[in-house]
Amino acid sequence: MLIVVQEHPEELFRRCFFLVTNMPQHRASGEFILEHYRRRGKAEGHFGELKTVLGESLPCSTHHQKRSPDEVFARSQALLSLRVIAYQILHVLRGEVERMTGTGWSLARVRERLLKVAGRVRFHARCIQIDIERRAATYWNRLMGRLTKMQPLPG
Repeated sequence: MLIVVQEHPEELFRRCFFLVTNMPQHRASGEFILEHYRRRGKAEGHFGELKTVLGESLPCSTHHQKRSPDEVFARSQALLSLRVIAYQILHVLRGEVERMTGTGWSLARVRERLLKVAGRVRFHARCIQIDIERRAATYWNRLMGRLTKMQPLPG
């Protein structure tokens, strides 16, 4: 068991919590254990976000048409793959926006501020123009400059 005490100069009381672990004390220091559990908490947060993006259900086989188990599996696999790709794209956008603004963004905030934006589509001079609200347009203009400079990872 480990007790963590955090002192903040502007607060009257210290913040403290207990961390119960089965990690042997002789193998790891208190700082190492605390950092390990903080990384684990961050990973669990990412898993929670992934589950939110994936949604609660995959297609079921109770439709009117009879499908073979192979067809049901193939549909589920395709839908899962698309949702994982959507999560990856959102995660990349979030990372770029965080670097751009210097503040943390959740996936929900990225969706609300960058993707769920009212707009108007216009066709003019053989071009398609999309007009979106000013705040989102500011983010997208800065983002497009950053995204065009990105290089794919080798391999």
